Amino acid sequence: VGSPMWCRKPCLPIANLSSRISQRQIHARPAQTFIAQRQRLESRTSEERLYPCASDFIPAPTQTPGPEESAETRRKIQWSKRPEEVLLHLNRAIKANHFDSAVVGSAMKRCEQGRWWDCLCQVRLLQTRHQVEMTDVTLGIYLTGLARCASGEAYGVRKDRREKLLQLGQDAWDTFGSFSGLNQTQVGILLNSALHLCSIAASAAALEWAEQLWHLASLSGGETLEGTWRFEATRVNYETFLTILSKCGQQQRVDDMLDSLEERGWRASPVLVAALVHVAGEQRNSERAEELWRRLVDRVGAKPNLMAIAARAKAQMLVGKIPACADIIEQGIEQGGMTINYKVFEMLVQALTLIYHSSLSLEDRLRLQKVLESHAVDIRDMSTRQQQDWVKLRGVADALLAEPKQLRHRDLLVTWHAQRAMVKWANFQAGTAYLSMGDSSRS
Repeated sequence: VGSPMWCRKPCLPIANLSSRISQRQIHARPAQTFIAQRQRLESRTSEERLYPCASDFIPAPTQTPGPEESAETRRKIQWSKRPEEVLLHLNRAIKANHFDSAVVGSAMKRCEQGRWWDCLCQVRLLQTRHQVEMTDVTLGIYLTGLARCASGEAYGVRKDRREKLLQLGQDAWDTFGSFSGLNQTQVGILLNSALHLCSIAASAAALEWAEQLWHLASLSGGETLEGTWRFEATRVNYETFLTILSKCGQQQRVDDMLDSLEERGWRASPVLVAALVHVAGEQRNSERAEELWRRLVDRVGAKPNLMAIAARAKAQMLVGKIPACADIIEQGIEQGGMTINYKVFEMLVQALTLIYHSSLSLEDRLRLQKVLESHAVDIRDMSTRQQQDWVKLRGVADALLAEPKQLRHRDLLVTWHAQRAMVKWANFQAGTAYLSMGDSSRS
């Protein structure tokens, strides 16, 4: 059996899964997780994870036991390659009278993995119509699924989905009720699922709901055999909330919260560095991105990973500072001793093609050639779109090295970030040093 289209690493054959199905762990293996999400999770230390069990990749919510009678349905749902297959298995489960919360959660998780927005909404509709209980596990999966499906199959969050995101999440939350009856770990996981949705919605209403949820969580607690407990937000909860504040333009509140956390001996994780710098870049605020880097990395001592370096480089590219983008990637990789991945390599090649086209200097030509020769690209670790983009980018780089004056500036804009940053620039000829011009001269 081949790996599903969204897997980028080999998966265990189905035969090897039979003994694990009842534990519903088929959703929680690294090989069946989005590449970017997998890298974020793997970069965290055990102290920086949302879940208490560091030995598992994503211990919850999908490690909870599911009913044996629906195990086969859940397995088929997980290996579905199209949304229609998921809905087919759900309808069969309904007819067989084992349409339970475990099946609903499995279907929602598969929709998240495939970014099947319409299918996810259909699953939620079936859950409501057949009065299947909304558990904390199912709610967490659904909120996370909404947030990930909002991005669709292409780049960026779709506007039409972003507008519906918050209302759908709040409606589902209202059916569940509150944090009452949950333990510390369950509150932290569910809170973070809702906060993540708010960070994708990124609106004033989303920030308001996030603050309400934060307050409700802080009031939760209960009695255990060990005594009374009161919920304490985890590191991941704080980092997600900081991301919401940053996306909503609350930079002073971000700085104040960072001050408070640092006074308690807290140091930002590489994931938070990447997230905050990424947000600043998306807001076309490269100065803020550098300010955050100086604070979190240079002053506080956070250890940047490849995602953080990529976010910092992208912040420069999006404002047209292409030489700075290339320098950040090359210096960051050299100093950190990291292995470059495809996304960062693509950004570097795009930047170096633009630098050479702008200058036509021998130094910049050799720099581009060296990068192309020193890094191999394994297309098996890419999505179909990434493969197409890479073939096009490599073709442009080869054409540039062969006949540089035959290409104009817009002929080089292959990657999404480059197009967003420079598609409105004048269509410069090669060798005109346009990258060194002021912004007013570029259009």
